[in-house]
Amino acid sequence: MLLEMLYPNRCPACDGLVEVAGFCPKCRKTIRIASEPVCRCCGKKLKDDRFEFCYDCRIGKHDFDEARSVYIYEGGMKKSMYRFKYSNRRAYAKVYAAHALKAQELWLERIRPEVIVPVPMYKPKERARGYNQAESFARALGERLGVEVRTDLLVRRKETRAMKTM
Repeated sequence: MLLEMLYPNRCPACDGLVEVAGFCPKCRKTIRIASEPVCRCCGKKLKDDRFEFCYDCRIGKHDFDEARSVYIYEGGMKKSMYRFKYSNRRAYAKVYAAHALKAQELWLERIRPEVIVPVPMYKPKERARGYNQAESFARALGERLGVEVRTDLLVRRKETRAMKTM
């Protein structure tokens, strides 16, 4: 009760107060979950379901086999992701994990992950931010899936350009 008073649930899209963790009714209508058809490699939403792969994956190579998205990155989700990364809204990870399970249930059943490995942050950046948002999401997802989360398998050796600048 005291924790709820100190840290009330907030809608990840508008940051307004909500009774139950999740999106408020108004924002729920605007949040789009990534659904089929998606690229079989990167998970990007496909505009044309005649193709199995998006244009980028048809012409280029990646350092991964498969990836999936939970949300379409637009509107309230852009603001939500920004607050999750830069405004210490770690509680959003549980909402994202719940939607990830729902949105990617079939894919997760097919790949049956044995371990979840979040991408590490450059240590000075993580110290400045106070946490790694990828690790927060991985822990929330691992908890819901009953899958171990390992943060000791990858090492970031150098700072790379922020994805938002690419």
